Amino acid sequence: MSILIILTFSYVGYLAYNWDELKEGITPKIDEFKRTLYQVRKNPLTMLGLFLVISLVSVAFFAPWLAPPSESQRDPMRMEEHFSFNQPRNFQPPCYFSCTADSGEVDGYILGSTDRGYDIYYGIVWGSRTSLDVAVKVVFTGTFIAVVIGAVSGYYGGRVDDIVMRITDVFIAIPGLVLALAIIAVTEDTSIEMLMYALIIVGWPGFTRIIRAEALRIRKLPYIQAAKASGASDFRIIFKHVIPNCITSVIVIATMDMGGIVLSLAALGFLGFGGGPDLAEWGKLVSFGQDNILLGQWWSFFFPGLVIALWALGFYLLGDGIRDILDPKQRN
Repeated sequence: MSILIILTFSYVGYLAYNWDELKEGITPKIDEFKRTLYQVRKNPLTMLGLFLVISLVSVAFFAPWLAPPSESQRDPMRMEEHFSFNQPRNFQPPCYFSCTADSGEVDGYILGSTDRGYDIYYGIVWGSRTSLDVAVKVVFTGTFIAVVIGAVSGYYGGRVDDIVMRITDVFIAIPGLVLALAIIAVTEDTSIEMLMYALIIVGWPGFTRIIRAEALRIRKLPYIQAAKASGASDFRIIFKHVIPNCITSVIVIATMDMGGIVLSLAALGFLGFGGGPDLAEWGKLVSFGQDNILLGQWWSFFFPGLVIALWALGFYLLGDGIRDILDPKQRN
């Protein structure tokens, strides 16, 4: 305890002694942060995207409180079949905020049910966790692969660049959804983990081309030539100079990919892939209502489809706003 107190006072003394120097370094960063907030506030579409993203991500984090699983559920990500309400094995319409009977017991579904008795509200809330988990893992892994390969390809050029680009051309020539389905068919594995691997393989080539184009531009800049002349290794130049200067494109594309990955996941889930029919996933919820669209059961596909659209819209608007903020040409 005494050591902690000594270290605390030492750190406070260091801050006090070097305050003027620290203030000079902090002030520009604070001013830059204020300018960024101002640009976000003055763009209503960016604010809308930020609001949608924060709202949906918050739903994923607070899912255990927004839609508590029953005591009999071993895995909260798996939806339970309920047939005790009204007619068995039939769509139940939304009851919205009047789902409690006179006895005080639950007597319906807030957003309705599927024909299998799955609670759509529960599926949407816990499905947000599925979407967030898959999107973060796929985007992070795919971005890392694409940034490294694209930066190396663009920096070296020549034969290395030709080989890498021909490989990416092969992947890009095949439609992404078709390639993902082919990977699933070859592996004969329809789990949610295999869907993530398939989406990573599908997503990295296009991202690689963008990073490669940035690296081709950056390697010709004077400070890169100066680093080479000073004896810096290629590894140091790539990871200290080339990749950090691609960060704007990386952030923008990664943000937009968060929306695109969920659209692809929903499409694969709609086709029946990914963790079984009871997994809380938005595409599966939409697929349950496809045969009953003309029968008037609109809620079975409307609410899950609406959430998918809002997720994609939120990340697309946010990514577009980040691009405008980070682009020096837009700051004026």
